[in-house]
Amino acid sequence: MGVVMMTMWCGFVIAEELIYRYHISTPEAIYRIREIEFYYNSHDYQDPTVYGIIQAKHKNGLGIHRHKKRQSSQFTWFIHYSGIDIVFGEGETPAGILIRAVERIGKNSFADEYIDGPLVVLLELMNQSTSVFDSAPFQLRLVDAKRT
Repeated sequence: MGVVMMTMWCGFVIAEELIYRYHISTPEAIYRIREIEFYYNSHDYQDPTVYGIIQAKHKNGLGIHRHKKRQSSQFTWFIHYSGIDIVFGEGETPAGILIRAVERIGKNSFADEYIDGPLVVLLELMNQSTSVFDSAPFQLRLVDAKRT
């Protein structure tokens, strides 16, 4: 099995784990992950749309970075212009999982609510009623679905 095929297979395993075994927890709610999209870039599989790789051109032809440099720490959140990713690649093989849709469940939720669209998901997850004076830090975490 080639590197690209092995990477794709691992992606399906990760997708299954995320969708069936984990939820996203915020101070106000729990969210079931409903739709994700993978991004991956390597020497064998070049994807210029991966954040940190993409560049825009000015009228004078000089390249500029459109986006801040991609975070390279594995299993961290990466917030960008299009939404929020979970980073799982590193170094020369940046990779991420864009959260495209979630479902608000439990914790202060009157009815399950489907939130669709990567930027809408980001805004939902980040717009919590956490006081700027609260001593506890805002936490956005993956939690075991069996415990929520």
